[in-house]
Amino acid sequence: MSFELQRQAFHLALGLVALAVLLVLGRQFLMASSFFFMLIGFLLANRLVLGAKAGITEWFIERFERKDVLFPGYGSACYGLGVLFLAGFLHEPAAIAASLIILAVGDGLSTVAGKMGKIRLPWNPGKTLEGTLAFVAGSLAGFVFVGWAIIPVALVAALVESIDWPLDDNLMVPVACTVMFWFF
Repeated sequence: MSFELQRQAFHLALGLVALAVLLVLGRQFLMASSFFFMLIGFLLANRLVLGAKAGITEWFIERFERKDVLFPGYGSACYGLGVLFLAGFLHEPAAIAASLIILAVGDGLSTVAGKMGKIRLPWNPGKTLEGTLAFVAGSLAGFVFVGWAIIPVALVAALVESIDWPLDDNLMVPVACTVMFWFF
């Protein structure tokens, strides 16, 4: 399996685990567990930065972290912060669940389809129309939780994901979902 496909499978798995935690144990447990795992992750990343061995953390970073990141575990930290943001600012479990689908499935599929895509976006040549369409298509699974409100939320989240922000899209997509669900 290619590196990027492995990353996106892990991305999807994390999101589905977060969704299961939300549905089975509730919003507060999702917030607490996200915070706990982020704290552990930061401590382990700190060990790596200081030159110490961090066991299984090194294995995860070698297999799932891009090479051009600010610090080891950056992608996972942004993902965890995005989940924490959703659970902290959205109070309806259905909106959180739909947003987790968008983050896990939509964003994950956009990268896989985008790598194979041919039509470059005019505002960001690093992204493709095929990736953006895959983002929207994957996000529509959130219909189960919020009905037709998923369409405008998925479209805005896909647009936000397609822009080259200085922040990671694992943060920007949850912010976009949160703002959209405040209006729906």
